[in-house]
Amino acid sequence: MTNEVTHDPWKWVALVVCSGLLLSAPYMAGLVHMLHLVAPDLGTYGFVDAMSIMPALDGPIALFLPNSLGLQ
Repeated sequence: MTNEVTHDPWKWVALVVCSGLLLSAPYMAGLVHMLHLVAPDLGTYGFVDAMSIMPALDGPIALFLPNSLGLQ
């Protein structure tokens, strides 16, 4: 996939920085106290991963479902 979004290095930097902040927030003492966070366990990370994958699966499911149900 090549387009202007995938070739923009600032978008990749933003993705890495935001992901780092989200992953490190539960382990930073100041943020934990201020936001009343609890460090996630393995099950919570699994849930987050599963919900993160859902948008990527919406497209193929939307293409497959009408074909399989004969709704065309």
